[in-house]
Amino acid sequence: MLPDSFYPSGFPATYKSVIEGARKLWQKDAICTHVEVEGVFGYPMAWLRFDLYSPSTGNFAAYNAGGPQNGQSTFSFIQPINRSRLGDPLPTEVKVDLAQAIATIRKAGFKGALGIIRLDMSGASGTQPLAAWSIRVGGKPLTYPPVFINAQDGKFIPVSRAMDPAPGSDAELRAIYGRFLNGNQGGGGGNGGHTSPAECVAMLQLGYLGCP
Repeated sequence: MLPDSFYPSGFPATYKSVIEGARKLWQKDAICTHVEVEGVFGYPMAWLRFDLYSPSTGNFAAYNAGGPQNGQSTFSFIQPINRSRLGDPLPTEVKVDLAQAIATIRKAGFKGALGIIRLDMSGASGTQPLAAWSIRVGGKPLTYPPVFINAQDGKFIPVSRAMDPAPGSDAELRAIYGRFLNGNQGGGGGNGGHTSPAECVAMLQLGYLGCP
């Protein structure tokens, strides 16, 4: 399992710098639609890839902050038919650092490995999208939903608010939490009175603030 120090910190300042730089040096109306944490075996620290878009021109750029290609960009053009798939633009300011989001999960009780980490506008159908860190957990398939943390106030966002769950995923979360409850009736505990990593994640995804 990678240490939490593997992941970059200081995100709000980096994010602001990237947006300002893109608007000054690339396109004046540049917006960010997506941020992904990337890493590679043998490199000592993860880095950030910013997906940038110019609504007026349809131009797209990916910018790397940190890592072996620090400061490098790639450019392309998004056809009109594909622009709706880019997602809602992130706000011009993001307040919650990635390190803070990871610390929030740890404080809540999850001690397991982390998987794919992204920053997007997230929201279930019919809801107002929220800027959120989505953090997947190690050992789970991509159909299993991540833990969502609001990128503006640092609070957990229940999966039912952040996304339309993949078929069966909501039932799986509730089944895990149900097994935990049944195992702990009468003060016993299905896992020695403690939650397993899977049980802890299920509780966070359902909107609970922490794990026993």
